[in-house]
Amino acid sequence: IIIFNQTELMDPANNGIDDVLDQVGPFFQKTASVLSPGDFIQLAGAVSLTQCPGAPQVKFLLGRPPPVAAASAGLVPE
Repeated sequence: IIIFNQTELMDPANNGIDDVLDQVGPFFQKTASVLSPGDFIQLAGAVSLTQCPGAPQVKFLLGRPPPVAAASAGLVPE
């Protein structure tokens, strides 16, 4: 969604995600030369868990390939 937001935000399953993209988009743009969108999302999740007492530690592995196309509509179950 970070890369193909014009397409993916048209899918009703993604309603409301645009608010999040407005917040994280500028940070992602600063790190795009180092992190792929998938790496960025995984890192955000791993860092977020560190703020939750008792949450598991999630290993972060760098190296996810960049996306080549938007996801097909309807992949997220309603």
